[in-house]
Amino acid sequence: MPTVRPNKDDIAKARRKTDWRRLDALTDKAIGRAIAADPDAAPDMSGALRRGAFRTLDPRSGEVDVVAIRARTGLSQRAFAARFGLDSRAVQDWEQGRRKPTRSVASYLRVIDKAPDVVAAALEEA
Repeated sequence: MPTVRPNKDDIAKARRKTDWRRLDALTDKAIGRAIAADPDAAPDMSGALRRGAFRTLDPRSGEVDVVAIRARTGLSQRAFAARFGLDSRAVQDWEQGRRKPTRSVASYLRVIDKAPDVVAAALEEA
């Protein structure tokens, strides 16, 4: 998908349309209320950012965020490993950055992320 960059005229036009006094008068509480009222707004992640709860992954690297995948399942490390036929020690090592999953395991983790119930059902049938 191509990147569309606005030209100088578009930027100047947008600045003229903006009511800067109204924006400057907004309080943090008013901004919070507006965010809370908007169902399309992303949740406030500022606290998690300050705690360093996120890691940046380059999608081209083939890396997977094992912590996030497991968190989305709502399972502990041990339960996640047991449910999906993984070694619990390996899961712990991946999450703590001591080891990285192989490419095939990373692919398997992506499938688990997209359809955890389907993977669990398939493993139960086997």
